[in-house]
Amino acid sequence: MSNMKTNELINLLAQSEPVSKKPKSSVLVVMGLGILWCVLTLAIFGGRTDWNDLNTAFYIKTILLLGSAFCGAFYAFKASKTIGSESRYIGFWIVMSALAIWTGYEWVSVDSALIMSMLMTKAAGQCMISTLLYGLFSMAILTLVFKQYAPANVKQSAHNIGLTSGLLAGFGYSIHCMMDSPTYIIFAYGLPVLLIWGISLLILPRFLNW
Repeated sequence: MSNMKTNELINLLAQSEPVSKKPKSSVLVVMGLGILWCVLTLAIFGGRTDWNDLNTAFYIKTILLLGSAFCGAFYAFKASKTIGSESRYIGFWIVMSALAIWTGYEWVSVDSALIMSMLMTKAAGQCMISTLLYGLFSMAILTLVFKQYAPANVKQSAHNIGLTSGLLAGFGYSIHCMMDSPTYIIFAYGLPVLLIWGISLLILPRFLNW
């Protein structure tokens, strides 16, 4: 009799659907954060002053920042599943390869003194601080959102949340920033993104655990 009840319980659990929210709500949160940082940047700093004369570098920068942010969000959605799957981060590798090629081209076609001078400007410091603050807030919000999915691999989730948070922040601030140099992007955007990513790897796993 006891064995029959046990078997019935196993069958019932196997047939029942897990009670959890769908990742659709997190898609809206990611989109909302991107819009929030764009609006906040416009309100505090204003937009670029060259909207009528944008160069190709602006579009490349925007595609790389937004594309990598979407890649991070996609991998975060994958890691949010209770039964997780390993990600190969192909999208990130494509974006990073494109950025590396673009940077290499800049260093062979532009005076190195001019490139280095862009990194020492007040604008670079403002970019780094804004991206860092936006990213830390995004990290806190995304942690609360993805925790509800009880991710199977909390380290992978922390990795994805950190990258997504930093990249969304960078994209939001970029609508004000007129520096479209790939070296500048790596320096002024990349450093705060790496810092946010490192913080997320250190502290988020304990918050994502149930």
